[in-house]
Amino acid sequence: MIIDRAATVKHGDVIVAALNGLFVCKIADLKNNQLLSANPDHTDLKITEHDNAEGVVGQSIRMHRTSHFLG
Repeated sequence: MIIDRAATVKHGDVIVAALNGLFVCKIADLKNNQLLSANPDHTDLKITEHDNAEGVVGQSIRMHRTSHFLG
């Protein structure tokens, strides 16, 4: 991922955030003050004053492992 730490977070941006001391990659829902997951199995997370956006994801490359990497 390429993270832009100088960008201002906008509604709908994919961001990296420090949430409860852990780094997460989520979708910013600024209208409801929460972070959304692209995976429907995960619940939405409320943003508190202790949480911190580290940056906006500008680009990403998705890697897929092939079977020779698993053994």
